[in-house]
Amino acid sequence: MILTDREIEIALAKKQIVIEPQPNLREALSSTTLDLTLSNKFLDWNAIPGTTVSPGASDYSYKTMLPLQSEKTLSAYELNPGKFVLAWTAEDVFLPEESRIAARVEGKSSLARLGVGIHVTAPTIHCGFSGNIQLEMFNLGPHKIMLTAGMKVCQLIFEQTYGTPIKGYSGIFAGQKA
Repeated sequence: MILTDREIEIALAKKQIVIEPQPNLREALSSTTLDLTLSNKFLDWNAIPGTTVSPGASDYSYKTMLPLQSEKTLSAYELNPGKFVLAWTAEDVFLPEESRIAARVEGKSSLARLGVGIHVTAPTIHCGFSGNIQLEMFNLGPHKIMLTAGMKVCQLIFEQTYGTPIKGYSGIFAGQKA
């Protein structure tokens, strides 16, 4: 079941959804989503010519890829056509396990119409998640897109889970911070 604006407000008031800093609800809420904004942290991939990554290999670990990333703190980032960057929401999101609420992060249509995608295949924000949401941003459009810290960049769709999970999210990106 997807939460409506009314249920999102109630869940925020009851701390079943915790967002810091809390967005201005008049501007951030629509009928079934809550907008989040872009932080000033960006991660670029430093491609090494001839390098092949084999995520299916038994000895593969995403952690071995970390040296190929360079972090930048910028008030604006120019996303060129055909390029990809990792970024984060400015807001810290916490979905307590006992709240029985999970979320999906989706792009804004205003960016999508320019060719900007917000996530590649990872929209799920698990019940029990805590941290800034990492965005996998790419530009499939013909124009350079200026991404500005503080701009509305994505929206969360909150869903009630059928039960309380046995364990909260504990994957490699648990507790990530921008």
